[in-house]
Amino acid sequence: MHYKTGTDRHQMFLFNSLEDCIEEDNPVRLIDALINKVVSDNPEKFAYKGQNICGRKSYSPSVLLKLYLYGYLNRIPSSRRLETESRRNIELKWLLNDQHPDFKTIADYRKDNKEAIRSITLGFREFLRKEGYIEGNKITFDGSKIKACTSGDKEITTSFIHAKMQNLEEQLEGYLTQLHGNDHAENLEEELDNLCRHLDIDKAVLEEISSLRSKVKELEGVSRKLEEENRNSYFPNDPDARLMKSRDGFIPAYNVQVGTDAKHKMIVLSEVTTNENDYNLLQDNCEKVIEQINTVPQIILADTGYGNMQQIETLETQDLEIQCVIPRQISACKEKDKENGIQFTYDSQSDSYICTQGKKLVRKKRTSLVGNTIYLVYQASNIDCKTCSLRNKCHPSKAREGRSLKVPDNHQYRNRYDQKLSSPDSKKLINERKELIEHVFGNLKRWMGKVPILLTSKEKVQIEIDLYATAYNIRRLISITPVPQLLMKCRNCT
Repeated sequence: MHYKTGTDRHQMFLFNSLEDCIEEDNPVRLIDALINKVVSDNPEKFAYKGQNICGRKSYSPSVLLKLYLYGYLNRIPSSRRLETESRRNIELKWLLNDQHPDFKTIADYRKDNKEAIRSITLGFREFLRKEGYIEGNKITFDGSKIKACTSGDKEITTSFIHAKMQNLEEQLEGYLTQLHGNDHAENLEEELDNLCRHLDIDKAVLEEISSLRSKVKELEGVSRKLEEENRNSYFPNDPDARLMKSRDGFIPAYNVQVGTDAKHKMIVLSEVTTNENDYNLLQDNCEKVIEQINTVPQIILADTGYGNMQQIETLETQDLEIQCVIPRQISACKEKDKENGIQFTYDSQSDSYICTQGKKLVRKKRTSLVGNTIYLVYQASNIDCKTCSLRNKCHPSKAREGRSLKVPDNHQYRNRYDQKLSSPDSKKLINERKELIEHVFGNLKRWMGKVPILLTSKEKVQIEIDLYATAYNIRRLISITPVPQLLMKCRNCT
């Protein structure tokens, strides 16, 4: 047969080493150089076990960090799979110097070293900024719901908690009745054995009462926490997760915020939040970007979900000179007016609004407070509205007063902002936003797979998101600059 045969399995090789098995442009060389650089520059941040000369030696933190970074770069986040790969994967054998930590050691390091992993993430971003891969002039924000490591069927609601507490209290009342009065019940805090001897009561009854009381206290604590956080449900497997609306319906999830730099689409922000939407996160995201990459962005891009005009105004009116290009959400009332050809134009000289028919809406003394926003009321005269040809579309026919218009107290700034968004440059930036951010979540969710998160609690989920963000930036970096050149830059970086 005319087939290729390959190399004989029994053939001996001389002068063969792990170094010979890894090409010069293999990404594992970059992972090795980056981790060694960051750990050697900040040894106090990565101290982990191995500080005592007695006993069995521990694995170096750099070994476990390299293992995890390699794993998330190659879609292997599981500690058990990483243990298996360390024994058969030639790249990991080279990267770890042929060391094979067990899955428990690997898993413990990830959950116990949040700050160390975050230091790697931020340190790598600082390297990218110094080398010019991140400019920080134009930043795009977006958020996505990432499913938590729990099932939606496990949700416990406040109504369930109250029903369960009532049931436990009924059981507790039945047991207390067996003790022939409150005198016996008051002594439940004493040792069970002493109670059994002095009161001649079955020990199993007292143990059941103690267990029921502890369960009631636990449920009362959960109920108070939900009330403080203004929630009506929680998930026992991951109490920090929230029930959020996604494309797959309502799921237990976290709202992961990502910011990308326009130059090379590198991730400059990756934060896990429990906010059910993005409306109040714009200012916080911007402040974290400034803190983490030490650069003030000139332009901020985002979708309508971030259209919080109070936060946009705060960012644009600060001394930082930040320009926001974020489309505003249009209310149902304004959308209806737009469909009917009704428009209101502000006249600054008379402090009034002029409708499509040229009628004037003057400011009234009335104001309205919705949340933290004060709304001013402008109203037309009823005589003008009665004779208007658009009355049936603009104003209820049975209304006794003319058409009113509620606008926020910063409506003049909003009008200027709307004019800015209608310019050709702003429209171009709005279209550019999709190119800068949408593919990031597409790639990350493809890497994550059907079970995106393996850890529970907000702090631990942040660890995984940091690892995914760092792996994404490494993948982007390798596609821009060859690995040998990156190794030179890493060695020369101070």
